Amino acid sequence: MRESWTVQSSSMGKRIEILRNFFSFFEGSDWIEKHPAKGLKAPVSKPHPTLPFSPEQWEKITWALETFDESHPNRTEETGKRLKALVLLMRYLGIRISDAVALKRERIEKGKLFLYQAKTGRW
Repeated sequence: MRESWTVQSSSMGKRIEILRNFFSFFEGSDWIEKHPAKGLKAPVSKPHPTLPFSPEQWEKITWALETFDESHPNRTEETGKRLKALVLLMRYLGIRISDAVALKRERIEKGKLFLYQAKTGRW
């Protein structure tokens, strides 16, 4: 069954954890005698760092921002400005989209950003 899964190693580890918990419940309830998933080991997961965009990628992103008007004719000029501001904010401050869209003006003082990361809760 495990060989048929076509997911990343981190997702595979989570699935194995769920499977082990599932059978632990059955074993603890005396519905089965032996835990069939006890010996399953999660695969070693090697995280891939998120690297900055290359100059070529950044050129494509800025091109896409410039052509936004043509590809979305029903949008307002304000929407295009906000989209460009969001992309530039994320690039130059190095923040995630979740942090960028929730950013309040009060978090920027004298050219410095005071922000807790949404995922880690750290400055």
